[in-house]
Amino acid sequence: MAVSTSGFVINRWYDLVVIMDDATGEVYYAQLVEQESTRTVMAGLRTVIEQQGLFCSLYSDRASHFFLTPNAGGAVNHDV
Repeated sequence: MAVSTSGFVINRWYDLVVIMDDATGEVYYAQLVEQESTRTVMAGLRTVIEQQGLFCSLYSDRASHFFLTPNAGGAVNHDV
């Protein structure tokens, strides 16, 4: 799963939420959203699960809505 701030449409920036199979490169979901959030990512995961079924594994980056990293570049806090 990848998200990047890359869509500039009508004087506004959008985040692109993409869910893909790393092994095959097949894109299962792509959506421009105003701001990446737990809600926008979970909406994408729901769509993929409904259309493709449950996946075997999931990789995500260290975005703050996935992990708590108290200090930038520091270790993830697994106790929260």
